[in-house]
Amino acid sequence: MAATTTTTAAVTTPTVKPLVKAGGQKEEFEFFYGKNSPFSQHYPVKFEVDGVTYNCAEQYMMHQKAVVFKDSEMSGKIMATSNPVEQKRYGRKVRNFDKDVWSRRAPKVVRAASKAKFSQNEKLLKKLLATHPRTLVEASPRDRLWGIGLGASNPKARDRKQWRGKNLLGQILTEVRDELMKEEEDDENSD
Repeated sequence: MAATTTTTAAVTTPTVKPLVKAGGQKEEFEFFYGKNSPFSQHYPVKFEVDGVTYNCAEQYMMHQKAVVFKDSEMSGKIMATSNPVEQKRYGRKVRNFDKDVWSRRAPKVVRAASKAKFSQNEKLLKKLLATHPRTLVEASPRDRLWGIGLGASNPKARDRKQWRGKNLLGQILTEVRDELMKEEEDDENSD
């Protein structure tokens, strides 16, 4: 399997071509990780949801976590800082937190943030659409829920069966990209 390099923003990530999936289809990956990648939850970009302006997708996610569990103190702290690391730290302190409730709600929250983030920012939308048809993969070595639990340079990252994590963020971004791409095509066809 040959690897090429894709540069996205200030982050250089390997794009792996091709991986043969069941049924003979070829799969390519677009790895990303870190705040300099536009696909990161920490990437600084303003977007609005329900009249509230957020400075990154992490802020939206942590704010929604505080809202879901009715913790107005943490909600205020999350919205008062522009630092995504602090936002995440406050999100971990949300009172009345229920892991089962949040595990069901969080993917919908991340989807809403991602759709708003990319649909409201033309430059980011172009970067997201340019990843098609690759599968987006958060190559976070430590995150086994939102990422794959492996870094992009780890040979196991090139084989979906060897991933240690679920890649929820990558899955959601891939779905949002495909949805936004279809919406753009539908708009072009209706003109």
